[in-house]
Amino acid sequence: MGHVFSTDETKKGRLLWCLGVGTLLMAALKIGDPSLYTDLGTCNLKVKEASEFSKKLDQTHPEWWFTLILTGGGLFPGDVENKELVDIYRNAGFVSKEEASQWVPDFGQWNSGWGHSSRRFNQIYTKIEEISSWN
Repeated sequence: MGHVFSTDETKKGRLLWCLGVGTLLMAALKIGDPSLYTDLGTCNLKVKEASEFSKKLDQTHPEWWFTLILTGGGLFPGDVENKELVDIYRNAGFVSKEEASQWVPDFGQWNSGWGHSSRRFNQIYTKIEEISSWN
């Protein structure tokens, strides 16, 4: 974890909250569910799989975990590129057709939590894999 979070002196002590949670999630998945870890880290996780995983992980607020995965860039591009956010959430089962017309997401905190980078899960995955290869 220390190597994944390593940074230069100017950013020392300023861990972005999404990066912290995302790294903990990836470290747990590397051990507990290597297939999901790889799919998330290589941006090959399908929306339905992410939704199912989020619901297993947290039955009270699964959309929170889904949003972490979405904003961290872990989802399969074919499922999310050129799609409206409401449609992504509807396909994941978090927004009904009736709610869709009134649904307005606010991703400001998520974007700043990731440091305004959209492929963080891939970066975390690459770093963990690099560290794992050390002998």
